[in-house]
Amino acid sequence: MSRQFFQRAVAAIREGRPADFSKTIANKPTEVVFAGIQNENLALVVRGLVADWSGKIHIERFESTAPRYPRLGYFIGLNGHIRSYLRTHPNWIRDDYRELARRLVQLEIEAHPDIAGPPTSELQIEKDGEVHWLDKGACDSARSIGTTGEIMGN
Repeated sequence: MSRQFFQRAVAAIREGRPADFSKTIANKPTEVVFAGIQNENLALVVRGLVADWSGKIHIERFESTAPRYPRLGYFIGLNGHIRSYLRTHPNWIRDDYRELARRLVQLEIEAHPDIAGPPTSELQIEKDGEVHWLDKGACDSARSIGTTGEIMGN
């Protein structure tokens, strides 16, 4: 389903604003994260999609988080340094999660200052599915356009 919606958006941008398409969409990964409750556990499903110059969509990756930990997190975009840190620090699960998330994002900003930086957005989903914005960052908008964030009660 996400592929179909992405395909329509890509086609509209490619045909209506070709300069924007080549600058922001073509051959650049777009990640879509679905979050919710599955079998009474928080679950995240990530779909990575890429549109080539012709507008054809390729699936870059498909991940689903199993509830192996009592807390889950996902970092959209750059995450190589984050993954490395988590592999080499197996006790990360004991850290304060908000502070850890901010520290991990800072690792990527420091590693890639030319393409990564504030503002960042932070969202927390409780076990019961309740959503809390910790920091809207780039997702803050004064206009109402019916986005998922607005539907979730930002």
